Amino acid sequence: MKNGDKVEVLPNDEDPDGEPWHMILRRNDKDLLAAREEFWEKVWWNRHMIWLEKLANGEEKLKESQKTIFATARKAARRIERKYGKKNLGWDTFDWGMVNGKLSALNWVLGDEWDFLDT
Repeated sequence: MKNGDKVEVLPNDEDPDGEPWHMILRRNDKDLLAAREEFWEKVWWNRHMIWLEKLANGEEKLKESQKTIFATARKAARRIERKYGKKNLGWDTFDWGMVNGKLSALNWVLGDEWDFLDT
């Protein structure tokens, strides 16, 4: 529906020519999707920072085949930093665990199978 509610439209058994019933399945779908996008971007940014750290300390080396991916990822990381502010992205391990958990929960609410959640 326009307000973001997800509904199932059911026929009106009492009056077949009357208005159908709108059974609410989930409220505020737009808000849930926006929150999932935010958490996904923040989790992705954190994983990108871990990759940068591994490259910087020599734990990993950038392969030739990864250079294009790396350039695209740097642009995406900058976009996320501009969107949320770099101060709002650097957290400790506990906070990152909470964000990952929230992302998993939102994915489950939005229909992903629990066994396949990978955040």
